[in-house]
Amino acid sequence: MLSTLRDKKTMQVILWGLVVAFVATIFIAWGAGSTLQKNNADPNVIAKVGSQDITYADFNRVYQPELDRLYNVQGEAPTADQLANLKKHVLDSLIDNTIMSQTAQKLGIVISDEELASILQNEPYFKDQNGKFSKEKYTQVLQANQITAAQFEASERSEMLLQKIRSTLSDAVVYTPDELADYKNLLNRDIKVDYIALNPKDYEKAVVVKEDELKDFYENHKAQFDRPERVKVRHILLSAQPSANPLEGDKSEKALEDYRNQVLTGKATFASLAEKYSADPGSKKQGGDLGWVTRGEMVKEFEDAVFAAKKGEVTKPFKTKFGYHIAQVVDIEKEYKSTFSGVRAKVLEQYKKTKSNQATLAIAGQLSDKVKNKEKIEAVAKELKLNETSSAWFSQNQDITGLKDSKQFSRELVNLYPGDWAGPYPIGGKEYFFQVTDARPGKESAKDSESSDIGRRFMASRQDIWLKDFIDQQKKTLQIKTFLNS
Repeated sequence: MLSTLRDKKTMQVILWGLVVAFVATIFIAWGAGSTLQKNNADPNVIAKVGSQDITYADFNRVYQPELDRLYNVQGEAPTADQLANLKKHVLDSLIDNTIMSQTAQKLGIVISDEELASILQNEPYFKDQNGKFSKEKYTQVLQANQITAAQFEASERSEMLLQKIRSTLSDAVVYTPDELADYKNLLNRDIKVDYIALNPKDYEKAVVVKEDELKDFYENHKAQFDRPERVKVRHILLSAQPSANPLEGDKSEKALEDYRNQVLTGKATFASLAEKYSADPGSKKQGGDLGWVTRGEMVKEFEDAVFAAKKGEVTKPFKTKFGYHIAQVVDIEKEYKSTFSGVRAKVLEQYKKTKSNQATLAIAGQLSDKVKNKEKIEAVAKELKLNETSSAWFSQNQDITGLKDSKQFSRELVNLYPGDWAGPYPIGGKEYFFQVTDARPGKESAKDSESSDIGRRFMASRQDIWLKDFIDQQKKTLQIKTFLNS
Protein backbone atom coordinates (compact mmCIF):
# COMPACT_ATOMS: atom_id res chain seq x y z
CA MET A 1 0.00 0.00 0.00
CA LEU A 2 1.34 3.40 -0.96
CA SER A 3 0.02 5.06 2.18
CA THR A 4 1.55 2.50 4.56
CA LEU A 5 2.46 4.22 7.87
CA ARG A 6 1.60 7.71 6.69
CA ASP A 7 -1.51 9.41 8.08
CA LYS A 8 -0.67 12.99 7.10
CA LYS A 9 2.16 15.30 6.03
CA THR A 10 2.31 19.09 5.89
CA MET A 11 4.12 20.48 2.85
CA GLN A 12 5.97 23.78 2.58
CA VAL A 13 8.59 25.63 0.43
CA ILE A 14 8.38 26.65 -3.25
CA LEU A 15 9.94 25.07 -6.35
CA TRP A 16 9.83 27.86 -8.92
CA GLY A 17 9.60 25.89 -12.15
CA LEU A 18 6.50 23.91 -11.25
CA VAL A 19 4.90 26.84 -9.47
CA VAL A 20 5.13 28.93 -12.64
CA ALA A 21 3.32 26.19 -14.50
CA PHE A 22 0.58 26.18 -11.84
CA VAL A 23 0.14 29.94 -11.69
CA ALA A 24 0.25 30.24 -15.48
CA THR A 25 -2.66 27.83 -15.50
CA ILE A 26 -4.62 30.31 -13.43
CA PHE A 27 -4.30 32.78 -16.31
CA ILE A 28 -4.56 30.33 -19.21
CA ALA A 29 -6.66 27.28 -18.52
CA TRP A 30 -10.08 28.56 -17.62
CA GLY A 31 -12.13 26.26 -19.80
CA ALA A 32 -15.69 26.75 -20.94
CA GLY A 33 -17.11 26.24 -17.46
CA SER A 34 -20.60 25.94 -16.10
CA THR A 35 -23.22 28.67 -15.97
CA LEU A 36 -23.15 30.22 -12.51
CA GLN A 37 -26.44 30.19 -10.64
CA LYS A 38 -27.45 31.27 -7.16
CA ASN A 39 -30.76 29.53 -6.49
CA ASN A 40 -30.26 26.33 -4.56
CA ALA A 41 -32.39 24.65 -1.94
CA ASP A 42 -29.39 23.08 -0.16
CA PRO A 43 -26.86 25.71 0.99
CA ASN A 44 -24.18 22.98 1.39
CA VAL A 45 -24.24 22.05 -2.29
CA ILE A 46 -22.11 24.02 -4.74
CA ALA A 47 -22.91 21.99 -7.88
CA LYS A 48 -25.07 19.15 -9.13
CA VAL A 49 -23.72 16.70 -11.70
CA GLY A 50 -26.72 14.60 -12.60
CA SER A 51 -27.88 13.06 -9.34
CA GLN A 52 -24.51 13.62 -7.65
CA ASP A 53 -23.82 16.65 -5.45
CA ILE A 54 -20.55 18.52 -5.11
CA THR A 55 -20.52 20.14 -1.68
CA TYR A 56 -18.74 23.21 -0.40
CA ALA A 57 -16.63 20.82 1.70
CA ASP A 58 -15.53 19.05 -1.52
CA PHE A 59 -14.79 22.42 -3.07
CA ASN A 60 -12.79 23.74 -0.11
CA ARG A 61 -10.63 20.62 0.10
CA VAL A 62 -9.26 21.56 -3.33
CA TYR A 63 -9.63 25.33 -3.28
CA GLN A 64 -7.98 26.11 0.06
CA PRO A 65 -4.60 24.45 -0.66
CA GLU A 66 -4.49 26.14 -4.07
CA LEU A 67 -5.34 29.49 -2.49
CA ASP A 68 -2.64 29.00 0.16
CA ARG A 69 -0.12 28.19 -2.54
CA LEU A 70 -1.08 31.27 -4.52
CA TYR A 71 -0.63 33.45 -1.42
CA ASN A 72 2.79 31.92 -0.75
CA VAL A 73 3.96 32.27 -4.35
CA GLN A 74 2.89 35.90 -4.68
CA GLY A 75 3.75 36.93 -1.14
CA GLU A 76 0.61 39.06 -1.10
CA ALA A 77 -3.15 38.77 -1.39
CA PRO A 78 -4.44 37.69 -4.83
CA THR A 79 -6.56 40.15 -6.77
CA ALA A 80 -10.34 39.83 -6.98
CA ASP A 81 -10.02 38.60 -10.57
CA GLN A 82 -7.48 35.95 -9.55
CA LEU A 83 -9.73 34.72 -6.76
CA ALA A 84 -12.75 34.55 -9.06
CA ASN A 85 -10.73 32.71 -11.70
CA LEU A 86 -9.32 30.29 -9.13
CA LYS A 87 -12.79 29.47 -7.77
CA LYS A 88 -14.14 28.89 -11.26
CA HIS A 89 -11.17 26.76 -12.25
CA VAL A 90 -11.46 24.57 -9.15
CA LEU A 91 -15.20 24.09 -9.62
CA ASP A 92 -14.83 23.29 -13.33
CA SER A 93 -12.15 20.72 -12.46
CA LEU A 94 -14.36 19.13 -9.82
CA ILE A 95 -17.20 18.87 -12.32
CA ASP A 96 -14.97 17.33 -14.99
CA ASN A 97 -13.52 14.87 -12.45
CA THR A 98 -17.00 13.92 -11.28
CA ILE A 99 -18.10 13.23 -14.85
CA MET A 100 -15.01 11.09 -15.46
CA SER A 101 -15.51 9.27 -12.16
CA GLN A 102 -19.11 8.48 -13.08
CA THR A 103 -17.94 7.26 -16.48
CA ALA A 104 -15.29 5.05 -14.85
CA GLN A 105 -17.89 3.52 -12.54
CA LYS A 106 -20.15 2.71 -15.50
CA LEU A 107 -17.21 1.08 -17.29
CA GLY A 108 -16.03 -0.77 -14.17
CA ILE A 109 -12.65 1.01 -14.18
CA VAL A 110 -10.69 1.35 -10.89
CA ILE A 111 -7.14 2.28 -9.89
CA SER A 112 -5.72 0.05 -7.15
CA ASP A 113 -3.23 1.24 -4.53
CA GLU A 114 -0.72 -1.21 -5.98
CA GLU A 115 -1.05 0.31 -9.47
CA LEU A 116 -0.56 3.81 -8.07
CA ALA A 117 2.45 2.75 -6.00
CA SER A 118 4.07 1.14 -9.04
CA ILE A 119 3.69 4.32 -11.11
CA LEU A 120 5.10 6.59 -8.41
CA GLN A 121 8.02 4.28 -7.64
CA ASN A 122 9.08 4.45 -11.29
CA GLU A 123 8.84 8.25 -11.50
CA PRO A 124 12.42 9.54 -12.10
CA TYR A 125 11.84 12.67 -9.98
CA PHE A 126 11.50 10.44 -6.91
CA LYS A 127 14.57 8.24 -7.45
CA ASP A 128 17.93 8.53 -5.67
CA GLN A 129 21.36 8.51 -7.29
CA ASN A 130 21.16 4.72 -7.57
CA GLY A 131 17.94 4.87 -9.54
CA LYS A 132 15.82 3.59 -6.66
CA PHE A 133 12.63 5.11 -5.29
CA SER A 134 13.45 7.38 -2.35
CA LYS A 135 10.76 8.26 0.16
CA GLU A 136 12.91 11.18 1.29
CA LYS A 137 13.17 12.53 -2.26
CA TYR A 138 9.43 11.97 -2.76
CA THR A 139 8.74 14.03 0.35
CA GLN A 140 11.19 16.76 -0.67
CA VAL A 141 9.68 17.20 -4.13
CA LEU A 142 6.15 17.46 -2.72
CA GLN A 143 7.31 19.83 0.02
CA ALA A 144 8.97 22.01 -2.60
CA ASN A 145 5.65 22.35 -4.39
CA GLN A 146 3.52 22.77 -1.27
CA ILE A 147 1.48 19.70 -2.16
CA THR A 148 0.48 17.11 0.38
CA ALA A 149 1.05 13.46 -0.40
CA ALA A 150 -2.71 12.87 -0.32
CA GLN A 151 -3.33 15.68 -2.84
CA PHE A 152 -0.59 14.50 -5.18
CA GLU A 153 -1.63 10.87 -5.06
CA ALA A 154 -5.26 11.82 -5.68
CA SER A 155 -4.14 13.83 -8.72
CA GLU A 156 -2.06 10.93 -10.02
CA ARG A 157 -4.94 8.53 -9.47
CA SER A 158 -7.22 10.83 -11.50
CA GLU A 159 -4.67 10.97 -14.32
CA MET A 160 -4.34 7.17 -14.33
CA LEU A 161 -8.11 6.86 -14.37
CA LEU A 162 -8.24 9.18 -17.37
CA GLN A 163 -5.64 7.10 -19.20
CA LYS A 164 -7.62 3.92 -18.54
CA ILE A 165 -10.79 5.54 -19.81
CA ARG A 166 -8.94 6.71 -22.92
CA SER A 167 -7.69 3.20 -23.53
CA THR A 168 -11.12 1.67 -22.96
CA LEU A 169 -12.81 4.13 -25.29
CA SER A 170 -10.12 3.99 -27.99
CA ASP A 171 -12.32 1.83 -30.23
CA ALA A 172 -14.74 4.76 -30.45
CA VAL A 173 -12.03 6.93 -32.04
CA VAL A 174 -11.73 6.36 -35.79
CA TYR A 175 -9.85 8.08 -38.58
CA THR A 176 -9.17 7.52 -42.26
CA PRO A 177 -5.79 6.72 -43.85
CA ASP A 178 -5.85 10.13 -45.53
CA GLU A 179 -6.25 11.86 -42.16
CA LEU A 180 -3.26 9.95 -40.78
CA ALA A 181 -1.22 10.81 -43.86
CA ASP A 182 -2.04 14.51 -43.41
CA TYR A 183 -0.95 14.27 -39.78
CA LYS A 184 2.35 12.64 -40.77
CA ASN A 185 2.97 15.46 -43.24
CA LEU A 186 2.22 17.96 -40.49
CA LEU A 187 4.77 16.40 -38.15
CA ASN A 188 7.32 16.10 -40.94
CA ARG A 189 7.47 19.87 -41.37
CA ASP A 190 10.40 22.09 -40.49
CA ILE A 191 9.43 25.15 -38.49
CA LYS A 192 10.85 28.41 -37.18
CA VAL A 193 9.90 29.94 -33.86
CA ASP A 194 10.43 33.18 -31.99
CA TYR A 195 10.66 32.87 -28.23
CA ILE A 196 10.90 34.77 -24.97
CA ALA A 197 12.83 33.35 -22.00
CA LEU A 198 11.99 34.21 -18.40
CA ASN A 199 14.80 33.75 -15.90
CA PRO A 200 14.01 34.42 -12.22
CA LYS A 201 17.69 35.10 -11.55
CA ASP A 202 17.43 38.21 -13.73
CA TYR A 203 14.75 39.60 -11.43
CA GLU A 204 16.54 38.43 -8.31
CA LYS A 205 19.41 40.83 -8.99
CA ALA A 206 17.00 43.77 -8.88
CA VAL A 207 15.44 42.88 -5.50
CA VAL A 208 15.87 45.69 -2.96
CA VAL A 209 16.27 44.29 0.57
CA LYS A 210 15.07 46.21 3.62
CA GLU A 211 15.96 44.77 7.00
CA ASP A 212 12.54 45.26 8.55
CA GLU A 213 10.87 43.53 5.59
CA LEU A 214 13.40 40.71 5.84
CA LYS A 215 12.54 40.20 9.52
CA ASP A 216 8.83 40.23 8.73
CA PHE A 217 9.45 37.61 6.04
CA TYR A 218 11.30 35.44 8.57
CA GLU A 219 8.46 35.68 11.09
CA ASN A 220 5.87 34.79 8.45
CA HIS A 221 7.90 31.82 7.21
CA LYS A 222 9.59 30.75 10.43
CA ALA A 223 8.49 27.13 10.09
CA GLN A 224 10.69 26.81 6.99
CA PHE A 225 13.79 27.59 9.02
CA ASP A 226 12.98 25.54 12.12
CA ARG A 227 13.55 21.79 12.18
CA PRO A 228 11.43 19.42 14.23
CA GLU A 229 12.91 16.38 15.92
CA ARG A 230 13.27 13.65 13.36
CA VAL A 231 14.66 10.14 12.98
CA LYS A 232 16.01 8.27 9.98
CA VAL A 233 14.37 4.87 9.90
CA ARG A 234 14.33 1.50 8.19
CA HIS A 235 11.53 -0.96 8.81
CA ILE A 236 10.29 -4.43 7.95
CA LEU A 237 6.55 -4.98 7.69
CA LEU A 238 4.82 -8.35 7.81
CA SER A 239 1.09 -8.79 7.51
CA ALA A 240 -0.61 -10.50 10.46
CA GLN A 241 -0.59 -14.30 10.14
CA PRO A 242 -2.19 -15.99 13.17
CA SER A 243 -0.94 -19.49 13.95
CA ALA A 244 -3.27 -22.47 13.90
CA ASN A 245 -2.24 -23.02 17.52
CA PRO A 246 -3.49 -20.08 19.65
CA LEU A 247 -0.73 -20.74 22.19
CA GLU A 248 1.93 -19.96 19.58
CA GLY A 249 0.72 -16.37 19.03
CA ASP A 250 1.27 -14.66 15.68
CA LYS A 251 3.68 -16.14 13.11
CA SER A 252 4.60 -12.68 11.80
CA GLU A 253 5.65 -11.46 15.24
CA LYS A 254 7.80 -14.54 15.78
CA ALA A 255 9.42 -14.14 12.35
CA LEU A 256 10.28 -10.52 13.13
CA GLU A 257 11.84 -11.55 16.44
CA ASP A 258 14.06 -13.92 14.49
CA TYR A 259 15.04 -11.18 12.00
CA ARG A 260 15.86 -8.85 14.89
CA ASN A 261 18.14 -11.47 16.46
CA GLN A 262 19.91 -11.98 13.12
CA VAL A 263 20.67 -8.26 12.95
CA LEU A 264 21.79 -8.03 16.58
CA THR A 265 24.11 -11.04 16.23
CA GLY A 266 25.52 -9.85 12.92
CA LYS A 267 24.20 -12.78 10.88
CA ALA A 268 22.40 -10.44 8.49
CA THR A 269 21.94 -6.74 7.83
CA PHE A 270 18.61 -5.05 8.43
CA ALA A 271 18.54 -3.84 4.81
CA SER A 272 19.07 -7.31 3.33
CA LEU A 273 16.28 -8.77 5.47
CA ALA A 274 13.93 -5.94 4.50
CA GLU A 275 14.63 -6.46 0.78
CA LYS A 276 13.92 -10.18 1.17
CA TYR A 277 10.95 -10.25 3.53
CA SER A 278 9.23 -6.86 3.96
CA ALA A 279 5.63 -6.56 2.75
CA ASP A 280 5.89 -2.77 2.23
CA PRO A 281 6.34 -2.24 -1.55
CA GLY A 282 7.23 1.42 -1.05
CA SER A 283 10.42 0.69 0.90
CA LYS A 284 11.19 -3.00 0.30
CA LYS A 285 13.59 -2.47 -2.61
CA GLN A 286 15.38 0.28 -0.66
CA GLY A 287 16.16 -2.07 2.22
CA GLY A 288 13.21 -0.80 4.22
CA ASP A 289 14.49 2.78 4.12
CA LEU A 290 11.77 5.33 5.01
CA GLY A 291 14.16 8.28 5.13
CA TRP A 292 13.69 11.02 7.73
CA VAL A 293 10.36 11.05 9.55
CA THR A 294 8.97 13.58 12.01
CA ARG A 295 6.29 13.42 14.69
CA GLY A 296 2.73 13.56 13.42
CA GLU A 297 3.74 11.94 10.13
CA MET A 298 3.34 8.28 11.06
CA VAL A 299 0.61 6.23 12.67
CA LYS A 300 0.89 6.52 16.46
CA GLU A 301 2.17 3.01 17.20
CA PHE A 302 5.02 3.39 14.72
CA GLU A 303 5.87 6.87 15.96
CA ASP A 304 5.92 5.73 19.61
CA ALA A 305 8.31 2.88 18.82
CA VAL A 306 10.87 4.75 16.70
CA PHE A 307 11.02 7.96 18.74
CA ALA A 308 11.58 5.93 21.92
CA ALA A 309 14.56 4.11 20.37
CA LYS A 310 18.20 5.19 20.41
CA LYS A 311 20.45 5.67 17.39
CA GLY A 312 21.39 2.28 15.93
CA GLU A 313 18.76 0.43 17.96
CA VAL A 314 16.44 -2.18 16.44
CA THR A 315 13.00 -2.13 18.05
CA LYS A 316 11.17 -5.17 19.27
CA PRO A 317 8.21 -6.22 17.10
CA PHE A 318 5.19 -3.95 17.39
CA LYS A 319 1.79 -3.88 15.74
CA THR A 320 -0.05 -1.22 13.72
CA LYS A 321 -3.19 -1.41 11.61
CA PHE A 322 -0.97 -2.47 8.71
CA GLY A 323 0.57 -5.51 10.43
CA TYR A 324 3.69 -6.20 12.49
CA HIS A 325 6.93 -4.22 12.24
CA ILE A 326 10.45 -3.96 13.47
CA ALA A 327 12.34 -0.72 12.85
CA GLN A 328 15.97 0.32 12.92
CA VAL A 329 16.79 3.90 13.89
CA VAL A 330 19.68 4.85 11.61
CA ASP A 331 20.12 8.43 12.82
CA ILE A 332 18.51 11.04 15.07
CA GLU A 333 18.35 14.83 14.78
CA LYS A 334 17.11 16.89 17.70
CA GLU A 335 14.62 19.72 17.32
CA TYR A 336 16.10 22.99 16.11
CA LYS A 337 14.50 26.37 16.83
CA SER A 338 15.91 29.05 14.58
CA THR A 339 16.66 32.69 15.33
CA PHE A 340 16.69 35.46 12.77
CA SER A 341 20.39 36.16 13.26
CA GLY A 342 21.22 32.46 13.06
CA VAL A 343 19.52 31.89 9.71
CA ARG A 344 19.65 35.37 8.20
CA ALA A 345 21.64 34.21 5.17
CA LYS A 346 19.04 31.55 4.38
CA VAL A 347 16.21 34.01 4.97
CA LEU A 348 17.83 36.49 2.59
CA GLU A 349 18.23 33.82 -0.09
CA GLN A 350 14.60 32.70 0.23
CA TYR A 351 13.36 36.30 0.35
CA LYS A 352 15.13 37.18 -2.90
CA LYS A 353 13.82 34.05 -4.58
CA THR A 354 10.28 34.82 -3.46
CA LYS A 355 10.43 38.40 -4.69
CA SER A 356 11.97 37.38 -8.01
CA ASN A 357 9.29 34.71 -8.38
CA GLN A 358 6.60 37.34 -7.88
CA ALA A 359 8.11 39.52 -10.58
CA THR A 360 8.55 36.57 -12.93
CA LEU A 361 5.03 35.30 -12.35
CA ALA A 362 3.60 38.73 -13.06
CA ILE A 363 5.32 38.72 -16.46
CA ALA A 364 4.25 35.10 -17.05
CA GLY A 365 0.66 36.12 -16.40
CA GLN A 366 0.86 38.92 -18.94
CA LEU A 367 2.44 36.61 -21.50
CA SER A 368 -0.28 34.05 -20.89
CA ASP A 369 -2.90 36.64 -21.81
CA LYS A 370 -1.02 37.24 -25.05
CA VAL A 371 -1.00 33.50 -25.71
CA LYS A 372 -4.80 33.43 -25.58
CA ASN A 373 -5.05 36.33 -28.02
CA LYS A 374 -2.34 35.03 -30.38
CA GLU A 375 -0.69 38.43 -30.52
CA LYS A 376 2.56 38.85 -32.44
CA ILE A 377 5.48 37.89 -30.21
CA GLU A 378 7.62 40.70 -31.59
CA ALA A 379 5.07 43.31 -30.47
CA VAL A 380 4.60 41.55 -27.11
CA ALA A 381 8.34 41.53 -26.40
CA LYS A 382 8.57 45.24 -27.22
CA GLU A 383 5.55 46.09 -25.06
CA LEU A 384 6.84 44.15 -22.03
CA LYS A 385 10.48 45.12 -22.60
CA LEU A 386 11.62 41.53 -23.00
CA ASN A 387 14.24 40.02 -25.28
CA GLU A 388 12.94 38.04 -28.25
CA THR A 389 15.01 35.39 -30.04
CA SER A 390 14.43 33.83 -33.46
CA SER A 391 15.39 30.25 -34.26
CA ALA A 392 16.65 28.69 -37.46
CA TRP A 393 14.70 25.88 -39.13
CA PHE A 394 14.36 22.70 -37.05
CA SER A 395 12.28 19.52 -37.12
CA GLN A 396 10.61 17.40 -34.46
CA ASN A 397 13.77 15.26 -34.24
CA GLN A 398 16.06 18.18 -33.42
CA ASP A 399 16.62 20.51 -30.51
CA ILE A 400 15.11 23.96 -30.86
CA THR A 401 17.93 26.06 -32.30
CA GLY A 402 20.23 27.22 -29.51
CA LEU A 403 18.37 25.39 -26.74
CA LYS A 404 20.08 22.23 -25.52
CA ASP A 405 17.95 19.26 -24.49
CA SER A 406 14.78 20.76 -25.95
CA LYS A 407 13.85 17.99 -28.40
CA GLN A 408 10.82 16.92 -26.34
CA PHE A 409 9.34 20.39 -26.91
CA SER A 410 10.22 20.38 -30.62
CA ARG A 411 7.75 17.50 -31.00
CA GLU A 412 5.01 19.62 -29.46
CA LEU A 413 5.82 22.78 -31.41
CA VAL A 414 5.75 20.99 -34.76
CA ASN A 415 2.06 20.24 -34.09
CA LEU A 416 1.31 23.98 -34.21
CA TYR A 417 0.66 26.37 -37.08
CA PRO A 418 2.19 29.81 -37.73
CA GLY A 419 0.85 32.29 -35.19
CA ASP A 420 0.19 29.65 -32.54
CA TRP A 421 1.79 30.09 -29.10
CA ALA A 422 3.03 27.50 -26.63
CA GLY A 423 4.46 27.71 -23.12
CA PRO A 424 5.68 28.03 -20.54
CA TYR A 425 8.20 25.23 -21.23
CA PRO A 426 10.92 24.66 -18.60
CA ILE A 427 14.33 24.40 -20.29
CA GLY A 428 17.65 24.84 -18.51
CA GLY A 429 16.24 26.56 -15.44
CA LYS A 430 14.24 29.10 -17.45
CA GLU A 431 10.67 29.25 -18.69
CA TYR A 432 10.12 29.75 -22.41
CA PHE A 433 7.17 31.06 -24.41
CA PHE A 434 7.20 30.21 -28.13
CA GLN A 435 5.36 31.39 -31.21
CA VAL A 436 5.60 29.50 -34.50
CA THR A 437 6.54 32.00 -37.20
CA ASP A 438 7.01 29.86 -40.31
CA ALA A 439 6.71 26.29 -41.60
CA ARG A 440 7.79 24.34 -44.67
CA PRO A 441 7.59 20.72 -45.87
CA GLY A 442 10.24 18.51 -44.34
CA LYS A 443 12.91 16.77 -46.41
CA GLU A 444 12.74 13.41 -44.69
CA SER A 445 9.84 10.99 -44.59
CA ALA A 446 9.03 9.18 -41.37
CA LYS A 447 11.09 6.05 -40.74
CA ASP A 448 9.32 2.77 -40.18
CA SER A 449 10.36 2.90 -36.52
CA GLU A 450 8.75 6.34 -36.20
CA SER A 451 5.60 5.56 -38.15
CA SER A 452 3.96 3.54 -35.38
CA ASP A 453 4.83 6.26 -32.86
CA ILE A 454 3.19 8.87 -35.10
CA GLY A 455 0.11 6.67 -35.30
CA ARG A 456 -0.04 6.50 -31.50
CA ARG A 457 0.37 10.26 -31.20
CA PHE A 458 -2.39 10.83 -33.75
CA MET A 459 -4.66 8.45 -31.86
CA ALA A 460 -3.85 10.27 -28.59
CA SER A 461 -4.68 13.64 -30.13
CA ARG A 462 -7.98 12.26 -31.44
CA GLN A 463 -8.73 10.77 -28.02
CA ASP A 464 -8.15 14.17 -26.43
CA ILE A 465 -10.62 15.75 -28.83
CA TRP A 466 -13.09 12.90 -28.29
CA LEU A 467 -12.86 13.18 -24.50
CA LYS A 468 -13.33 16.95 -24.56
CA ASP A 469 -16.40 16.55 -26.76
CA PHE A 470 -17.62 13.73 -24.52
CA ILE A 471 -17.32 15.85 -21.35
CA ASP A 472 -18.99 18.83 -23.05
CA GLN A 473 -21.83 16.57 -24.17
CA GLN A 474 -22.17 15.08 -20.69
CA LYS A 475 -22.43 18.57 -19.22
CA LYS A 476 -25.37 19.25 -21.51
CA THR A 477 -26.97 15.86 -20.91
CA LEU A 478 -26.57 16.02 -17.13
CA GLN A 479 -27.73 19.65 -17.03
CA ILE A 480 -24.94 20.78 -14.72
CA LYS A 481 -26.08 23.31 -12.15
CA THR A 482 -23.66 25.35 -10.06
CA PHE A 483 -24.27 27.68 -7.13
CA LEU A 484 -20.90 29.37 -6.71
CA ASN A 485 -21.08 32.77 -5.08
CA SER A 486 -18.29 35.01 -6.27
